Amino acid sequence: MVLTLTVPWAISSPPQKSEVYPAGSQVSPSPRTVKTEPDGTDDLARLETIEESIRQQKYREAVPLLQAYLKDFLRSSRAYYDLGYVTFRTHEFRTSITSLSKSLSINSNNPEAHKILGLDCSSIGRYDLAEQELREAIRQKPGSAEIHYFLGRLFYTQGVFPLAKAELEEALRLDPHYMKAWDNLGLTMEVLGDNAQALKCYTTAMNLNEQQQLRSEWPYIDVSEFYNRQVQPERAIVYAQKAIAFNPRSAPAHVQLAKAYRVLGDWQSCADAAQKAIDLNPWTSDAYYILGVALRKLGKTQESRAAMAKFEQIHKEEQIQLPRKIRSVAGRSMGGHPGISNPDEEP
Repeated sequence: MVLTLTVPWAISSPPQKSEVYPAGSQVSPSPRTVKTEPDGTDDLARLETIEESIRQQKYREAVPLLQAYLKDFLRSSRAYYDLGYVTFRTHEFRTSITSLSKSLSINSNNPEAHKILGLDCSSIGRYDLAEQELREAIRQKPGSAEIHYFLGRLFYTQGVFPLAKAELEEALRLDPHYMKAWDNLGLTMEVLGDNAQALKCYTTAMNLNEQQQLRSEWPYIDVSEFYNRQVQPERAIVYAQKAIAFNPRSAPAHVQLAKAYRVLGDWQSCADAAQKAIDLNPWTSDAYYILGVALRKLGKTQESRAAMAKFEQIHKEEQIQLPRKIRSVAGRSMGGHPGISNPDEEP
């Protein structure tokens, strides 16, 4: 049972040259072979070459290189971490869990490994283990706004909104310019019934998105959905269109547009927007339902029934696969950021 974190969730960033091994250790670029474990060595030049592929997001190419490297360096915590990171990014969560567990068994002092292991566990629905790993990551790296953000997302996904609020607020205390934390705090405040504060959070997220040139569509999708829930379709359309301007291929943005047109009774525009969402993501169940309603209103009974049948099919599959679907992370868990953080853009 896998809950896919599209990481847009972005997740932990790939290794950087200044911090190739995000465990806090300082790795010297020379000599060629550097001792990194009490009973093992790493070929730093060879490993950095592989990590350059990871930085370039050549994940499929990196996997066999890391596997070959680990045959030569059986106790390389760093290489196991890299393999765990890469397989997380390719959504091979259980393989990632195995690699990260091995890395941590060699060197448990790696908050980045604990963080990604936590995200892996969340992705397969083991929220209890995810919380454990994210809390350990925070213990090792208490100043990380990103880790508090992910723990907040985890609590949101489980419906523990007061704890989600506390973690997101801590992330913002550590980094007041964390756009996704503001956006997800808005989602949380909305669920907690404070619409005025939710809108302030969304507005801050939109401002930061533009100031930082992040080009994320998600704050605008969330504001559009906010206004759809408030039955203010004209405003919902404005923000849905802004989201589409940032990302024309966003199915969730087109769904919000379709919902707004449905309230206005503009059935042709509603059908067009819903169909566009389906074209972009054929598993968008809400879009089939809205399309079915719009087609029925347009007198296209047979097409309407087909859309509703597809909605029922996908909806049943979702109920089996997702015991608690907040908004899928194609639509995003915790708001939907496809992703998890750069990591590239994710949450």
